[in-house]
Amino acid sequence: MSTMMKRGLMGVMIISLVLSAFSGVVSAKFPEKPVTIIVGYRAGGSTDVVARTFAPFLSRYLDVPVVVKNMTGAGGMIAMRHVYKQAPDGYMLTILTLPSYVTRFLYKKGTGYNLKKFTLLHGVGGGDSNGVMVPYDSKMKSFHDILEISKKEPITVSATSPGSNSWLLGLFLREGADFKHKYVTFDSGRDATMAVVGGHVTAGIASTINFPDLVKEKRVRVLGVGSPERLPYLPDTPTFTELGFSGVELVTRQLVMAPPGLPDDKKKILASASAKAVADPEFLALARKQGFTVGPLSPGECRKELLDAFENISKILKAAGIK
Repeated sequence: MSTMMKRGLMGVMIISLVLSAFSGVVSAKFPEKPVTIIVGYRAGGSTDVVARTFAPFLSRYLDVPVVVKNMTGAGGMIAMRHVYKQAPDGYMLTILTLPSYVTRFLYKKGTGYNLKKFTLLHGVGGGDSNGVMVPYDSKMKSFHDILEISKKEPITVSATSPGSNSWLLGLFLREGADFKHKYVTFDSGRDATMAVVGGHVTAGIASTINFPDLVKEKRVRVLGVGSPERLPYLPDTPTFTELGFSGVELVTRQLVMAPPGLPDDKKKILASASAKAVADPEFLALARKQGFTVGPLSPGECRKELLDAFENISKILKAAGIK
């Protein structure tokens, strides 16, 4: 074979290798198909509202569609199990709600997943709480009114299932305010709220995200909230601390996360897009309109929040005698 032919073949091989490498880079582009966010509660609940507000902005910065799907059952644990078992390819995400998911993980046996092993990406919502409400035309105009009545006979209260943030606030009120009540449980905070609006229960405990429009429409009266300070969208509603019940505090967060083992390069892309999404002025404006507080957190900050929740909830359940 002549020298010229050898050089020609070598050139073809080099070009082939370059094209092959370039093709590999192109095929490795992420993401290149729709991303799904699984919500463990029914549509219309507080977590669902946060997820559906966030999704189009995450789509904007990933440049692919982002779809929200509801997978209900067992207070969100079915959704957690499902996502936990998925391939860590970055195409399936979920929303972790604190502290309820930690409470359920500690409270329930055989969850089928390890909450600490999920890949945490970014904080979306944070700073809201849960509160006690009654129908707007109820004779009970303050939390002290309902508290006095509960001492004679336990109040029937709508809430979400044991381990939820509503249930946890009820536990705080039982321990810290001697609020005697019995639960009627619902699949979502929205359903629990509608049970109050319809007069099917005496009172309800739900996420404060559910309240603003119903308060404006004079359909419910919120008697107290578990946030450390008054919420900007419920300025006339006192905190339980203001009412004299120190320690009855509950702050909620919604964090976006992926299955365990997500590769660092995909984690970086998803975390960066999430950070841009929650900082987008349009997202911030829509969040205010929807009635929830934005809580941006880096992956490291999310991890700290999760571990702190484990420590705090463990102490609370132990003090209440709940195993």
